[in-house]
Amino acid sequence: MTGSESPEREGEYEEVAANRRRLLEFLAGGMAVVILITSGVVVLYISEDKGAMIAGAGFLVLAAGLTLVLSRIERRHSRVERSPSEEDDCRLLVQRLDAEREMLRTSWRRNTAPLLPGLALIFIGIALAPVVDWHKLLGAGAAAVCLLGWLEWQNRQAARRLSQEIGNLKRDSRGPNDRDA
Repeated sequence: MTGSESPEREGEYEEVAANRRRLLEFLAGGMAVVILITSGVVVLYISEDKGAMIAGAGFLVLAAGLTLVLSRIERRHSRVERSPSEEDDCRLLVQRLDAEREMLRTSWRRNTAPLLPGLALIFIGIALAPVVDWHKLLGAGAAAVCLLGWLEWQNRQAARRLSQEIGNLKRDSRGPNDRDA
């Protein structure tokens, strides 16, 4: 923000940036869904092996899980009410941050769990293949578990930071007479 821009204008820029970021996230998620569906269909179409067919079904289940996650995120973002009055700006910001914190706190159940059945089917299908390199399969499984664990840890760290931010906003928004009470 330059010196000549008003706080309202800065808020508009932040809103546009947030909407653009959300759009890019959904485009990336949508592309991932298309890639997973395509992979699943191709594997199911060309496979005669039972294991490969299970893995192909896993790609489709994973795509369905990702679609569910994306729809939950969109529904969650659209539920946060918008308020035009300036005196409610802090309350609105706290409400938005609280909703984001809740999304981060419940990310395992809401975002990761729907993906697990598809991932499991893919790994089971690969395990049933006629020739399996168990070291590579177990390594890939361990890497997937580590990645999911790291993502959960990152979400919890972000939720803690948001809790601190919310506490600071609530403390700073109280009037001078309220602080002594």
